[in-house]
Amino acid sequence: MTRSIFIPGITLLTTLLCTLPAPAQTGSGSFLEIVPDAPSAGMGGTGTALPANAFSVFHNPAQTPLTEKQGEVGYNIAPWLRDLGTGRIQHTVGGFYRLGDKQALSAGVRLLTLPSSDLTDDYGNQLRTTHPYDLSVNVGYSRTVARNLAVGATVGYIRSSLGENLSANGVAFDAGAYYRHAIRGLGGESNWALGLTLDNMGTALDYGGGSAPLPWKLQLGAAATLEFSPRHRLEATAEGGYRFRPSGNRSLSGGVGAGYTFARLATVRAGYHFGDQEKGDPRYTSFGCGIHFYHFHLDAAYWLSGTDSPVRNTWMLSLRIDLGRRSRP
Repeated sequence: MTRSIFIPGITLLTTLLCTLPAPAQTGSGSFLEIVPDAPSAGMGGTGTALPANAFSVFHNPAQTPLTEKQGEVGYNIAPWLRDLGTGRIQHTVGGFYRLGDKQALSAGVRLLTLPSSDLTDDYGNQLRTTHPYDLSVNVGYSRTVARNLAVGATVGYIRSSLGENLSANGVAFDAGAYYRHAIRGLGGESNWALGLTLDNMGTALDYGGGSAPLPWKLQLGAAATLEFSPRHRLEATAEGGYRFRPSGNRSLSGGVGAGYTFARLATVRAGYHFGDQEKGDPRYTSFGCGIHFYHFHLDAAYWLSGTDSPVRNTWMLSLRIDLGRRSRP
C-alpha cells in the first residue's frame, strides 16, 4: 500500500503569513520582532535606548559596557496570539557579563513553540505528530570606543521548523551604538541616552519552496533616567523604527514608554506602541510592573489592543538576576 503524507498546517501557515502582524507571523523569521522581555513590553515595546538588562543582546548590545552592573541573566515567557488558540509560547533567555571597564559579552536564546500538527496517510490514519518551532541563538560583543560611547554587534543562528520536511536555517547579524551622558544637577545616576541599531541583517530562510527574507530593521531611540534620590527614579523613552526588508513590507513603527521605581522595591510602567497595521505592525497600549528584592527582579506586562488584533491580551513575565555592581578602580 502506497502512503502519502500531508500537513494540515500548511494551509493555516499560508493564511497566517498573509494576514497576521509581522511579529505574529511564523515561518519568515518574524518571531525575531517579538518583544523579548516584560520590562520593555510594559513600556510600549521600546528598548533601544533604555539602560542595559539581561535582554540587551536582543535590544542593543552596545548598552552593556556603559552600565553600572557587573552582569545580569534573565528568563521571559510570553504566551503568543492567545486569541488564536493555545500552543504558541515564546521562551527567551538572555544575559551579559562585563569584562573590565570597557568590554562586555552577551548571549541569548529565543524559542517560539507552535501548535503541533498531525501527519496522516491517504486514509486519514495518524502517523505521527510534529512540533513546529522557531529558534534563534545569539552571541554578542561590545566595547566603549570613546567617552560615553559604545558599539556592539551580535551574530545569531536561526532554525525554523514548520513540520515534515519544512525546515530552514539562517544566520543574522545585529549592530548597535549607544551614547549615555550624565545629567548634572540631579545627582545619582541621572542621564540621557541615545541608541541606534540595525537588526536581523542576514540570509533568507529557504524551506525548499522559495526563500523568505528576514525582517531587516533600523531603529533609533532616546531615553532619560531621572534619579530623584537613591531610592526613587523615573525612566522615559521614545523610539522609532523602519523595516526596509522585505521590500514589499516596508513600514514605520515606534513606541513611547515610562517607568517609575519607588523605594527600590517596585516599578510601575506604561507605554504605547504604534505602527502600520496594514503592513503588519500592531498597535497596543501597555502596562507593566516589577518587584525587586536584593539581586532578584520579577517583572510583568500586559497589552491592550483592539478586538480584531491578534496581539490582544498578550502578557509576559520575566525573572532577572543581577550579578551586582562593578567595582570602580
